[in-house]
Amino acid sequence: MSYPYPPNPYRPQGPPPMGASEDESSLRTLSILHYIYGAMVSLAAGIGVLYMGLGIFMAASGTAAESAAAGTAIAAVGAVIVVLVGASAALHLYAGYCLGKRKHHTLCLVAACMSLLAVPLGTVLGIFTLIVLTKPHVKQWFS
Repeated sequence: MSYPYPPNPYRPQGPPPMGASEDESSLRTLSILHYIYGAMVSLAAGIGVLYMGLGIFMAASGTAAESAAAGTAIAAVGAVIVVLVGASAALHLYAGYCLGKRKHHTLCLVAACMSLLAVPLGTVLGIFTLIVLTKPHVKQWFS
């Protein structure tokens, strides 16, 4: 019997691959872990806030020009820390959301690669995220 239309290449044909339910469970777990990791990284941004407060205090209370310059420099370093760590936290929180909704495969891969730099927790999270996301049938689940 011939069909009037060719099979849809975007719809998987046949039974789901072995381990599909395990990978669905892994994606759910990775989503939760990325949320937790993003929250932990956002707490680390508090160090930058402390630097900013210290720098502002030094700049405001110092009488010499050197004290004001040093305070401004310390506050600037704190601001850079807050921006960079905050961006990393936002990336991981959004990656957790995308893993749960199975969207933006490339962004999730980038977040996994970025977390490899944070030894030891980020490295473990990044490795397991890369292992799951590079499976061919998991790639198909992302739209």
